Amino acid sequence: MMYHALSCAAFKEYAAANSFGETDAAICFDALERMYMKPKSDASASVKAVFEACHDLDLFRCYGGSRMRNKVTHLKARVGEEAGERLAKLAVQMIKKTGDRLLYSPFEGVPTAGYAVALFSKCSHDPQACLDAISGVVPPIKIKKPLMPGALVEGEAQTGRFIGSRFKVLYEAQTIKWDAIKWDEAAIGVQKKELRDAVWSLLEEYCKIKGLTADWKDYAHNLCEGLKGENCEEISVWLWSSDYSDQKGGMPELCSILNEALRVDVGSYSDDAGQGGIHPSKLPVSAMLQPAVVLTTMLQRFLNASRRVNKSILLKHEAWPDGDGDHSTTKDTVYRGGGLPSKHYNFFKHLEGTGAWYRVPHPLASSFMKKKARFFVTRQTDKPDPFEPGQ
Repeated sequence: MMYHALSCAAFKEYAAANSFGETDAAICFDALERMYMKPKSDASASVKAVFEACHDLDLFRCYGGSRMRNKVTHLKARVGEEAGERLAKLAVQMIKKTGDRLLYSPFEGVPTAGYAVALFSKCSHDPQACLDAISGVVPPIKIKKPLMPGALVEGEAQTGRFIGSRFKVLYEAQTIKWDAIKWDEAAIGVQKKELRDAVWSLLEEYCKIKGLTADWKDYAHNLCEGLKGENCEEISVWLWSSDYSDQKGGMPELCSILNEALRVDVGSYSDDAGQGGIHPSKLPVSAMLQPAVVLTTMLQRFLNASRRVNKSILLKHEAWPDGDGDHSTTKDTVYRGGGLPSKHYNFFKHLEGTGAWYRVPHPLASSFMKKKARFFVTRQTDKPDPFEPGQ
C-alpha cells in the first residue's frame, strides 16, 4: 500500500504543477486512490475503469502468458475484440519504447526484452520524457471542431443546453461501448440483464432522492418480471410503454421516472448566475443519470427511424396515424398532453415566430388519439415543478 500512497501523492503533485482543472484533478485523484475498489463517486467511476485497464495492460512487463491472456480477454469483453486487440498491442509497444522489461508479447514483430536501463530510469522519473518516448507509437488524436450552440432565447438559462450536458457525454460513451462489443447481437439474456440492472438502479435512486418509503424492490421485481421481447427493439417498446405503477407509494410509470432523471441533468443547472446559481462542474452527478442513460440509449438506438434497418433494408413503420377516427384522430398527427409550470411560459412565447426548434431533453410520449392526450392533461393538477429543488 505504500507504493499506492506514493503514486497518489506523485499524481497530485504533477496535477498541481501542470494546469489540471481543479475539478478534473480531484476526479482523477479519487479514481486513482480507489483503483480495484468501490468508486468514491459516480463522477470518478469511469476514470477509475480507464486507470484499471491501463494498469492491467502495463502488466505485460511482469506477467506471464497465461495471466496476461486472461487480462486481455477481460478487456475485450468490455471494449470489444478489435479495440481490445489494438489496445493490447499499443501497450506492448509503449512498454518497449520506454525501456521497460517486456516479459510476454503475443504479437509478431514485438519480441520480449529486458530493461534498457538508462532509458527506463529516465522515463520512470520524468513524465515528459515518457510521453516523448511513446509519441511515435500513439496515433495522433483527431479533434473535431466543437459544435457551437445558437443564440439564447429569452428566458433560457445559459447552462441548460444539451450540448454541454453530462447526459451527452455519458450517452456517447454508452453508444461507443455498444458499437464496440456489438451489443445488439448479444444473447437476449445478456441484454435483459443489463437493462434489468439499469431499471433497478434507477428505481432505487429515485426513491432515495424523493424520500419515498415505497418498496422499490417490489416495484422493480414486478416490472421486470414481465420483461418481454425477443430483441432490443421489442424490449425497448415494452419498457417504455409499460403502465405499471405504484401510485399509493408515489411511484409512477417507468417512463415518467426515466424522464425526470434526464430533466435533473439539465434542470438542476437552470439557476441564473448571480441568483444562487452554481456552475455545472461543481454540482454532483445525479445517481439516477447513469442508469437513465443506459435505458435512453437503448430507446434511441433501436427505435430511431433512421436506424430501423435490417440487412441494409430500411424497415417501415408498423403503424402510422391515418386519421380513420378509430385508431388515430388526425392523419399524420400525434398529440401530447401534459402540464407546464407558468414560469416557463415566456420561454415558449419568445420562441414563437423565430423559426427555431425546441428540442425535448428526454423521450417524448405521444398518442394517435387526441382524447388520450387530454386524459394526461387532467392528471397534472397540483403536481410539483420537477425543476424545483427538493421536488
